[in-house]
Amino acid sequence: MDYFTAFEISKSGLVAEKTRMDVVALNIANSNSVVSDSSKVYKPMKVFTGPKSGNVTLTSFQHHLATQQNMGVDVLSIEELAGKFKKIHEPKNPYADSNGYVYRPDINPASEMIEMMSALRAYQANIKAISATKAMANEALRIGAK
Repeated sequence: MDYFTAFEISKSGLVAEKTRMDVVALNIANSNSVVSDSSKVYKPMKVFTGPKSGNVTLTSFQHHLATQQNMGVDVLSIEELAGKFKKIHEPKNPYADSNGYVYRPDINPASEMIEMMSALRAYQANIKAISATKAMANEALRIGAK
């Protein structure tokens, strides 16, 4: 595996984790949004990722190294989760329905923050992998120049 392949693998991880952070931020931003119709309540989303080739097993890893294809991670989908919602009686809210109720998405900000911290740590790990690969390449160039 050459250095560029290692950079590409880490880059795919960065893209996936950035996508996860964007979706979590969207969920948190909409956690207090209100509507007057329960069918229009914001539905939280989740990012699903997987290996670029679909299935990578330990026995096929040597093949991936040999061909340097299908390495890294892809965002497979961003899906809306089955939306539970909170029905709150707020008759003075301008978005209340005729019975005085507003509807909010049932999003747990604490679990969203845990998801964001996980994405952040994975993002940082990919940055460290890029830095380590860069250091290895620089060291190889330094040794070769002697």
